Amino acid sequence: MLRESETLLRYIQTDREINTRGGLIYLAFGEAIKTGEDSQGLFVGISLERELYRSALVELIPFFDQMTEHRFSNLMSFVHASDFNMDRDIGLAIKRGYPLQPRNYFHTEEAYREHLAKRAMFLQSFARIKPPLYNYDELEMETEIRQHYPWQWIDAVREINPDVAAEEIAKQLIAKQDTQKFVWRIPAFVHKIPNGEECLDRIMNLIEGKIPKRDYENLAQCVSLSKSLRGKI
Repeated sequence: MLRESETLLRYIQTDREINTRGGLIYLAFGEAIKTGEDSQGLFVGISLERELYRSALVELIPFFDQMTEHRFSNLMSFVHASDFNMDRDIGLAIKRGYPLQPRNYFHTEEAYREHLAKRAMFLQSFARIKPPLYNYDELEMETEIRQHYPWQWIDAVREINPDVAAEEIAKQLIAKQDTQKFVWRIPAFVHKIPNGEECLDRIMNLIEGKIPKRDYENLAQCVSLSKSLRGKI
């Protein structure tokens, strides 16, 4: 195993906080890999060569199902901090090497559910790669992730078909009335997605009268505020 693979495993297995307002060590490590600089002096004697960590991520793919869900989440956070989530070659390597396995591949239902959770994190984490790793037909086949991890599925499909994402968000808001998960996603529709504001208007039309009035009004204020900030931040 590459020394960098061992180093990466060591950092994602600790939640030690560092002096960055609650920042975590694996996030700082990702930032160091991204910039090539150890600005805080946290990684003395450790290679920060980006290409070696690209290879390390690919080397670890066969071991993803042995990681706990929490450690895999840490790994995806590292991937975001290092900008490896925008690396198409890494994304394709994970797509090919970490497929959706059937239930009977796992010894327990818990192991299968962990696998689904990690797959959902991967779909969400690598959703912004262009051209997309998955087409819409492929994402439609991820039926169990859509059922059990709908917001991660929404984030993946949003980059390919915002209209479908809008319909799915409306369904979630009506069924679960978990508005905060939508609030977190409003800025992406305004600032990153073509015709995203039209999608927001569609969502608001679909949920009007179908969720509590107070929740609807709060969401409308959030949408309005985000639109008002377009081009200003």
